[in-house]
Formats: sequence, C-alpha cells, structure tokens
Amino acid sequence: MLTNLIINYNLNFMKKVFFVGMVFGALALTSCKKEYTCEYSDGSKVSYSEDDYSDEQIKDRKAACLLTDGTWSE
Repeated sequence: MLTNLIINYNLNFMKKVFFVGMVFGALALTSCKKEYTCEYSDGSKVSYSEDDYSDEQIKDRKAACLLTDGTWSE
C-alpha cells in the first residue's frame, strides 16, 4: 500500500517535471530572433541580428545594402 503511494507520487511528480520542461522548450524555440544578410556581387556577406540592432537600425542597414548594389535577405 505504501509502495503504491510512493510510486504514484513519483509518477505524478515526473509528469509535472516533464510538462514544465516542454513549456520551457517551446518558449526557447519561439524566442528566436531574425537574422538578416546583405550579400555583394564579390561574394562578401554582412549579417545582422535583431538581438544587436533595433528595427530602425535594421531598416537603415537594408537601405544602405540596396544602395550599394547588395542583395538583402531575411
């Protein structure tokens, strides 16, 4: 009887731990930031991340890329 209570308690605890792990895993996957790349005809590339630049700065870099005959990709 006591053994069954302990086993049930452990199973319920493990289910909760697994559920919390799944929630944190889902959050980790959805919090990814975009990467932007400007590629030039000579093969050189410059990458920008939303982690490092604001939206306004990304727009400025996109404009500069296109003005210098680069190809912008998201």
